[in-house]
Amino acid sequence: MDKLLETVLRGDKGTVIKVNTYETGENILPVDVQAAMAGKDITLEIALANNVIWTINGTGLSAGQREDIMLDIEYGEPNVVGTIPEALLNGIQGAVAFRTVVLAHNGTFRGKVQLNFPVGTENAGKYATLFYYNESVGRLERQKTVMIDVDGFAQFWMEHASQYVICVGEDESASTPAPDDAGQPEADREQEGEPVSPRTGDGESSAAGAGVMAGDAAILAVLGIAAALVLKRKKLPHN
Repeated sequence: MDKLLETVLRGDKGTVIKVNTYETGENILPVDVQAAMAGKDITLEIALANNVIWTINGTGLSAGQREDIMLDIEYGEPNVVGTIPEALLNGIQGAVAFRTVVLAHNGTFRGKVQLNFPVGTENAGKYATLFYYNESVGRLERQKTVMIDVDGFAQFWMEHASQYVICVGEDESASTPAPDDAGQPEADREQEGEPVSPRTGDGESSAAGAGVMAGDAAILAVLGIAAALVLKRKKLPHN
């Protein structure tokens, strides 16, 4: 990437530099290239062999300590690429799980990068939704929905590397992950605002409990009146 650094250093405002990793064999964006770009309106377009394209503009890169960016990305059929459970992939409502994304880089980027994923020109005008696989809690978390462009690419800004799934749907708001509560404690679900089984003091159980208490009070009142009458009869003098 020495030549790339030289090109960046010579670049003017608005410069776009295109790189094909399948031609250069390079799969790392070094820290010195990032540092040379930081704060400048210079754009790198780095194409991978699977047609995924990195778009990195210097104005989106933060200053300060950074690390090399691993450029390799696995991009393929769900259940083939990555480790996202099939139950989660099948639980997405209103769209089809199109591709799974696994970035070789680990952790956050120093700033934002744009990744352009090919989803086919036949899907141009439809909507692509990006879901982040939060492995620690076993859930898919919706990130963003974008319209697929005329060239069949879905473009997403990313701040950290992880596993993702891209879904394609006809409607912008159609793609939503189905809740997966298996193994999640009831107390946690209640805290997140999800419905839990009715308990005493909640909803219909409260009404039922109130009815039982009212019935008990009525019975006690009748027994009290009867006891008072018995006592009164005992006090009356005999003829």
